[in-house]
This record gives sequence, C-alpha cells and structure tokens, in this order.
Amino acid sequence: MALTSARANAGGSPLVTSATTVAPSTAGPAPALLTSFPYQAGQTSYTYAVPSNVDSVRVTVDGAAGSGGIGPGPSSGGLGGEVTATVGVTPGETLIAIPGGPGANTGVGGYGGGGAGAQQPGSTAGGGGGGGGSFLYGRVGGGAPVLLVAAGGGGGGTSASAGGAGGGPNGQAGSAASGVTAGTGATASGPGSTGGTGPADAASPGNGGSSSGYGGGGGGGYFGGGAGSGGGGGGGGSGWSVLGSSGLTVGTNFASAGQISISPAPSVIAVAPSKGPLAGGQSVVVTGADFEKGDTVRFGTRAATIRSISASGQSMTVDAPPGNPGSPVDVTVTAPWGGTSMISSGDQYSYLAVPTVAAIVPTHGSVDGGTPLQIQGTGLTSDSTVTVGGKPTPVVNAGADGTWLQVVTPTGPAGPAPIVVTNPGGTSATGPASTFTYDGPAVSTTTAASTTTVASTTTDPATTTTTRPNPTTTAPPSSSTTSSTLWVPPVPPSDPSTSTTTAPGWIGNTSAGLGSSSGLGTSVGGSTFYDPSGSYGGYGYTNGVGPGLSFTGGSTTLTTLGSDPQIVPADASSPTTAVTQGIQPAAIIGTSGHSLLTTILAIVALGELLVMLFLWKLGKNLALTRSSSSPPDGQGE
Repeated sequence: MALTSARANAGGSPLVTSATTVAPSTAGPAPALLTSFPYQAGQTSYTYAVPSNVDSVRVTVDGAAGSGGIGPGPSSGGLGGEVTATVGVTPGETLIAIPGGPGANTGVGGYGGGGAGAQQPGSTAGGGGGGGGSFLYGRVGGGAPVLLVAAGGGGGGTSASAGGAGGGPNGQAGSAASGVTAGTGATASGPGSTGGTGPADAASPGNGGSSSGYGGGGGGGYFGGGAGSGGGGGGGGSGWSVLGSSGLTVGTNFASAGQISISPAPSVIAVAPSKGPLAGGQSVVVTGADFEKGDTVRFGTRAATIRSISASGQSMTVDAPPGNPGSPVDVTVTAPWGGTSMISSGDQYSYLAVPTVAAIVPTHGSVDGGTPLQIQGTGLTSDSTVTVGGKPTPVVNAGADGTWLQVVTPTGPAGPAPIVVTNPGGTSATGPASTFTYDGPAVSTTTAASTTTVASTTTDPATTTTTRPNPTTTAPPSSSTTSSTLWVPPVPPSDPSTSTTTAPGWIGNTSAGLGSSSGLGTSVGGSTFYDPSGSYGGYGYTNGVGPGLSFTGGSTTLTTLGSDPQIVPADASSPTTAVTQGIQPAAIIGTSGHSLLTTILAIVALGELLVMLFLWKLGKNLALTRSSSSPPDGQGE
C-alpha cells in the first residue's frame, strides 16, 4: 500500500500530547509477533518503531468503556468499540499509540475524550463518565503525526439508562428510558447529539458530550458521542480507519480499558541453501522474524511446504517446490491476516540444472598431478565441487555463464580417471567425454656407452611453428596443427645439477619460465626445465590461469599472453596464436653437449684399442717371420 497517498486524504489534525515515550514490551533483534500497549494511569502514549524490512502492520485498536452512574438502581456504561485493520507503513516509521481510559462512576470522563456525567440535583445519584477513545498515529521522519486508526469509547450510563457503545466505525446511541433524553452516538462522519465534538485533533480528541442534569457523558472517539440528559446515558464515540487500509473489521472491546496491539508483517532475511535442483524437495531454512502458525511460504509464485517453525518465530524449515532455471525467485512469507514480507536480496533462491561435462582439455597428464585442466559443459558454477578419479580438487576459476571450470589435477595412478562435477542441482554423469587419463612416468634411455637424444626437424624458426615430442606420451603428435590440447610436461626424478640424465626434463612446479642457451631453463616461479642442448627453457603459468610456456632456443621464443599460448618471434614482432600439442622453438639436431663428450671419449678409447690391436698383431707377425726364417737344428753352418 502506498502510505503517502493513503494518508494524504485522512483529514484532521493529529492528537498531540505531552506523551512519555516507552519502548515496546519486547526486546531483541526480532520484534514479537504481537506488541500490545494497554492503558495505564499516568501513561499517556507509547511509541513503536516499524522494523526496517516491514511495510505493513496489522493493528487492533480498542476504545475504553464508559462507566455506570451512581444511583439506586442498576447502572452500566457502554462498551468501547474495536477497529482492526491492515495499514501500510514506511520501514523505520514511528507509530504513536494512545490507548483510552475508562470512565468513572463519579462522572469523570476517561482519558482520550470521554465526556463527563452529571449528578442529579439534590441527590447523590448521577451519570457515569464516558470512556475515552483509543488512537494510533504514524510519523515518518520529522513530519507531523497522522491519525491512522481510532476506536470510540462507550458512553456513560445512569440508573435509568445505559450508555451507548463505542463506535467502530459508527457509534451507537445510548438506550433511553421513557421520557428521558439519551445522547446520540457519533458516526464516522460526525458527532452525536447533544454536545459531542470532533474530529479528533490537537485541541479536542473527539470528546464526548458532557451531560447537564443527571445524564451520562458521551464516549470519546474520532467523533465524540453525545451526552445524555434527564437520566439518559451518553452516546458512544465513533471509530475510524485511515483511507486505503485493508482487512477492516469492527467489534466490541469487552475490557474496560483501551488497548492498542500491533503485529508487523513477516520479514525474510536469508534462505539457506540459496540454490537447489529443478525438481524441488530440498530442505531450506528461512530466517527472519514474526513467523507464526498459519503462515504461507512461496518460492516465486509456487507454494512451499512448511515443516517446522521455531518457538522464537525467527526461522522455519520448508521443502522447496519445483522450479525453473534462470533468474532467482523471491521467497516470501505471508501472515494469516495478509501481511507479506518485503522483497529483499537475502530472500532469493535459484534453481539449477544438473551439471554436464561435454569435454575436457587436455585429456591426459602426469600421474604426479599439477595438470591445468579446463572442463567444458553446462551448469558449471563457481560453487561446484570437482573430483578427478574420486579425488577432490578445488575450482580455480569458473565462467560466468556456467559453461566452463578450471581445475588442477591431483595425483593419481596411471590409467583413466572419471571427472565428476556436483552443484546444488545434482551430479554430472560420467563417460568418455569426462574421462581424464593419467600417463605413466617418463623413462630415461641413457646408457653408459651411448645417449638417446630427442630430435626433430624444422624449417626457418622465424616463420614456422614446429613440433616437439610430448614427453608425457610414447609417441609425438602426428600434426602440429590438428590438436587443441596444451602440452603438459612431466616431472623428472632427479636434480639437473647432479643428474647424468641427458634427456630434457622438468624440475618442480612451474609458474613462469625462460630458456637459456646453457641448457638449464630458468623460471620466476622456482621451476626449471633441464635440457643439455640448450634448445628448451622454462614452462609456467601466466596470470595464475592456464598454461604459460616460455622457451628460448634458435631464433624463436615461445611465451604466453593472457591464458592462450602465443608464438613470439625473436625479433619481437606481433605474436600469433599457437594451436599445437607440444611446441618447440628450434630443432634439436645431433647429440647434446654431454653426448658429444661421451662420443669423443668413446672414439678415443676405440682408437687406442685399435692401435693396441694393431701393434699386437704386428708383433705377432714379426715373431712368426723370425721363426720361419731360422734354419732347423743341426742344419747350421
């Protein structure tokens, strides 16, 4: 309800008194379901602060009863009226409650405009005082108070006539004895006769008429009831409700004193969890204030099933209904009397589809883990959990559209490992498209007598992207342009500074690398790629996301810009995107530096052996020659 438009036409000036401000009867972070302000002698008014997340309240305003008079016969005053309404308010608004006081049998009118009764001349008999009306005002910011709801007080009675009941919204006339004039009850549009005044304003709070000559006083209200005379009872005051209010009901206050009760609409602060499956059925805890039995809960336009409500009224557990994917829906709570929680960012709930995995890049990597992995599909949200071969791995990054996730593989045994993604909507199915393969560890083929070298051929490195064998597989890629997967290096078993292994290999985790002609790749992140030939350098990541490769060798440098591999020629010209699986900047032709030394030593050793064989053969031949040229024994000279 638009509060300002509803109150602009209320009319009349508010009742302003030198009121004492009293806090509501309950305390704590959440207001009570019902806050009541009863009339107390000496307590002129109360204030109530509308919660910051509430825009409607249910109010019940009860007028006070009039009193019977003093006389020889039975005497009774009229009962106060009751007005109940749902009123729109502004969050944070201050409400001012002024409950009416009952009339006295001595003729004193009740607080809130009750009219005075009069004594019969020459007798102790007299009319009772009218009951006071009860009033609820609202004040936004520093503005003037505006009357929202009023309930009329009952008229005073006499021994000859009862007082009229308070209005809600129309006052009733006091019943009259024969030949006796009774006061007329006030209506919603005017005061009663005789002597009633109104409407309620700063000068006169809807005062009931004061009798003259043995009559009951009129009840107070928005308009005051008329006074009785000649033994007649006073008329009841009228009730009233702010224009635009809803759920208006009228009744009678059977208590003598006036009272004002306020119930705020429910409020929703949070829902947990805030996401769930399309099929519904998820248990959701709704946190807020002023929940009660009889509430209804809706997710968007669909009703939820309430399982329990806490005794404090600050939380409830519900089963979410089915829903549709897309924008979040608001979870709202509606009280039995119609007040509904305001919409807020904390009340939103999203429905998610079961995630799917359509592809992974790359499809294989080292058993030692550390492979940057992109998962492609649908429903891949940042709050998803991922397992690779049953082992959890944290999500590093996620696309805003839910079509991709980035993770780093944990360690795992050689062989296939299913990738499973779970989000609040469910768990992905497994299959070939979601299977990652752990490759076995790299094997060195170095021997004492020879060294196997890694070799490939290339054309002009300044203009051509070349291909290197992938150390994580037993065979190199068949083409340098047909695969979109990224080369993932293995981890060697030893330190390159002391190892005799001459095959290229990785040391440690990588973050950014740069090759060098000395054969030892250096890196910013503390990792190195060892290659005796000097043709390869470090491997790493750029911006913390995706593989970043950096090699130096020959005349070409491979590095990364962003998260995509780039080929950067040595002359620093414009980079071009690399789409190869396994990349090398320059060919490794022939043997490595360590292999050359080994070969030379082998050749020298072989030469020495050949020389020794030659000398041994020569000596043997000379001995044979001497033996054949000597004469037999006894055939000498």
